[in-house]
Amino acid sequence: MVRADSLSRFSKCGVIDFVSQANQNSVQSLLYLKQIHKIACFHNNGFVTLYEADTHSPVKSFKAHCGAIANSYYHAKQNKLITQYGGEIKIWDLSTDRYTEISTVNVNFTVVNSVELLKKQNSLVVSGELRSLRKPEKFETMYQLDLVKGKIIGEWKDYAVVQTMQKIRYVKNKNLIGCGFTNGFIKLFSCNQNGFHCLLTVRAHADKVTKLHVTRINNHPYCISEGDDRRIRLWNVTSKLLSLRNFSFPQKKIIGGSFYQHRVLVLFEERGTEVLFLNLINGVIVKRIDIGVRSISKGVTLGNKEKVMLVLDIPKAVYLGIRDC
Repeated sequence: MVRADSLSRFSKCGVIDFVSQANQNSVQSLLYLKQIHKIACFHNNGFVTLYEADTHSPVKSFKAHCGAIANSYYHAKQNKLITQYGGEIKIWDLSTDRYTEISTVNVNFTVVNSVELLKKQNSLVVSGELRSLRKPEKFETMYQLDLVKGKIIGEWKDYAVVQTMQKIRYVKNKNLIGCGFTNGFIKLFSCNQNGFHCLLTVRAHADKVTKLHVTRINNHPYCISEGDDRRIRLWNVTSKLLSLRNFSFPQKKIIGGSFYQHRVLVLFEERGTEVLFLNLINGVIVKRIDIGVRSISKGVTLGNKEKVMLVLDIPKAVYLGIRDC
């Protein structure tokens, strides 16, 4: 069981209208662009709107895709934005105010679940599924795309679909790909120009793994997995995945999380209005807040400052101040 260590409320800094620049179309997701200190809003009509992170004033809105942008990734060092709609993946240059499209890559997936950028290799790992009337013996679950040549250079087939994926910096200049599958397993992969290599398989949840998070505590990698069994597990990433903690939320359905000050996982409940701040090391809820909206649909933390939290009540957002975590 998870106990509450503190029940102090946060300060509500106001409600932000993040739809005025996109024909009043609701927000699909948010992304913090750290390098240029802006908030990117991805709308259901395929528009991307950029706002100043401090003042929340609109900067620019542009049409990126023909439909809802399901996944996005920001390459801070190169100031590039990657957006995905269906099997269409686009790369945008944000280094100038024009925000121009650099290239488009297409994958043969009906649904793309997640994308991860391998900066050293200048390639993109894409997980998803190709839906058909006949269930295949193995699913096409992952592609590796060369962003320069715009073609597939590696693929992985498995007996289940990759639901979520995260890059794990294991040691200096060495990255692993952690994948959560629809059958409850987590697998670790190495990925290079020769393709994918499965290094480890662990049964993590009784139902599908809905989300993986990766953070570093004392410069060591940890992985957090969320499952449809309403459990959250903390893993120590070594040559194996070592289970450290197992949190159960039998009365709640958690839709996602993000990190604040690395040790705290922020959890957003799907049915209800609570946000939980869970200390991973101590295993306690350090803060709990009811933000007073109909439902919480999305959320993101914007660094380690005091006022860094956005929680979406589609189509608007509530801006919270985080203090004394």
